[in-house]
Amino acid sequence: AALRECAAALESGHSAPAHEAQARSEALRRRIDVPLPKALSARFADVEARYGELSRWQRWADNQRRQQLCEEIEALPGSGLHPDAVANKVREAQLAWSRLDALEGGSARAGDLNRRFHAGCRAALAPAQGYFKKRHELRQSQAAGIRDLLDRHAALAADSEDWPAIANLRRET
Repeated sequence: AALRECAAALESGHSAPAHEAQARSEALRRRIDVPLPKALSARFADVEARYGELSRWQRWADNQRRQQLCEEIEALPGSGLHPDAVANKVREAQLAWSRLDALEGGSARAGDLNRRFHAGCRAALAPAQGYFKKRHELRQSQAAGIRDLLDRHAALAADSEDWPAIANLRRET
């Protein structure tokens, strides 16, 4: 059944189900201690050959896409984009990279393209780090101001009739 599923997925060109079915059939094959019947062995060899071809073509196509992602990421530092736009592009590229890894069924190896991509991501984000740090500091100071305002509001008694203080606090809020 797993071989039939794998063959059907290969025939329809759906790589993710083919990876899953191939992994199941391989796991089942390893559990069998005796030689497979000749017909089943021939079917297994046929499916494995087709699966190997699909895997090679997919790896080639995925590596072409990975190459393209590396080039896009490496072009970001000199693009003049806003730091948030750079961060969004890096995040989108990382998501695309993860999808490629998932499509290959986790068989992708950490190679030169992988190192190049991750180094490119770090290099693209490096010039924006100062901006992100300043923005974080600004948000922290604004959060501290809001906390102070809320503390002063909490300190004001519920039945207080200090109308000038209430008006000031309301204006600040």
